[in-house]
Formats: sequence, C-alpha cells, structure tokens
Amino acid sequence: MTVRIVIADDDQRIRDALRMQFAHDPGVVVVGEAADGHATVEQARRLCPDIVLMDIRMPGCSGIEATRLITADGFGGSGARTIKIIILTSYTEEAVARAIRAGADGYVIDRDPVAIRDAVAAVAAGRRWLSPEAIDRLFDEHTAGRTDPLHRGPEELGRLTPRERETMLAIARARNNAEIASDLSIEESTVKTYVNRIMYKLQLRDRAAVIVCAHRSGMVRPY
Repeated sequence: MTVRIVIADDDQRIRDALRMQFAHDPGVVVVGEAADGHATVEQARRLCPDIVLMDIRMPGCSGIEATRLITADGFGGSGARTIKIIILTSYTEEAVARAIRAGADGYVIDRDPVAIRDAVAAVAAGRRWLSPEAIDRLFDEHTAGRTDPLHRGPEELGRLTPRERETMLAIARARNNAEIASDLSIEESTVKTYVNRIMYKLQLRDRAAVIVCAHRSGMVRPY
C-alpha cells in the first residue's frame, strides 16, 4: 500500500527536504504541497491524501486551526477518518495539548527524519504517534522538583470506573473526544463527563497531564 502525503510548511527549503526524503521511500508518494494554512485545507479537500505533514506555524491560519478544519471535514460516509495529521514543530507542552485537541494523529519534534518516518508508518497503520522526546519532556515538566506527582497507584486508579479507565487509556493514545465516543459507542457529551471525572478523581489539571499520568502509572507503554 502506498501512503499519499501532502507537505504543509511555509519554508520552501523544508518542503524540498521532506520531498527528497520521501523520494527514496517506495511506500510513500508526495501528492501535494502547501505554504499556508488555507492552502493546506484546500489541498487536503481536493487531493484527499492519507496523511498531511503539518507545520504548526504558517501564515493564513495556523497548523492547529488547519488541523481542526481538516479533521472536522475529513470523514468518509462510514464515519471513519480518511485524512490523518502529523504535526511537525518544536516542542511546548501547550502545543502538544492543542494539537491533540485539534485532532492531530502524530507529533514530531524538530522534523527529525527518523521520527517522521516512524510517525508516518504508525499513523498510516491506524495508530497515534508522539515523539519519545515529547513524552520525556512532558514527564520532566510535570515532575520537575517533585517526586512523581503524576504517578497514581492502584488505590488511586481504583477510583475510576471501567469506562473511565477505558477513556483514560484512549486519551493516552491521543484519541479525541469524538473518536473515543465512537470507540466506546457512547455520546460525546458522556466522554466529556468521563474526562472531567478522571481529572477530578486523580487531581490532574489538563489532558496533557492525563497522558503523562497514564504512562507514568504503567497503564500504557510509551509510543
């Protein structure tokens, strides 16, 4: 199976470098390029690629907003996502959280070629992908100067209902609320209720903290 990709970055040199990288991969074909957010959305709608490699900072509209627009419109008649998004950017915790909320399927730091290759392979196979560096930095930021503040033991995790645990695992795998609702055959409003309960019961401040907690507590393995 050949993976069809659109490259979205306002820097022509970066687009050229990514295109050259994929030129040596028989399993990937670059079908389009875009230099701003609006053009990216239009390319995605017109070409319907498998994956969009998206810079987070672009003129017109940001990569986050373009991701939100594409994921909102990128569904087939069966309700299955047809276009996946991998964000390419430098790291900040806020950017990771915003990308996940917007519906991104992968997050690669500093456009590392090996990480991009791994992310494309994972996302094309239907999985989510976060750079190991992103997970490490999330851990570091949430644990700096403290002793495992996001680790939760069996007793604390035992406060969660089975549905809340399933929801937490899905969040840790970067599933958005709509996808979790589909996976669990429940309403999206119910997912939001579960998320709020998880954060309340485990004293977690946001979705990024839920991801770190799930990994730190041994619920899932890092990507």
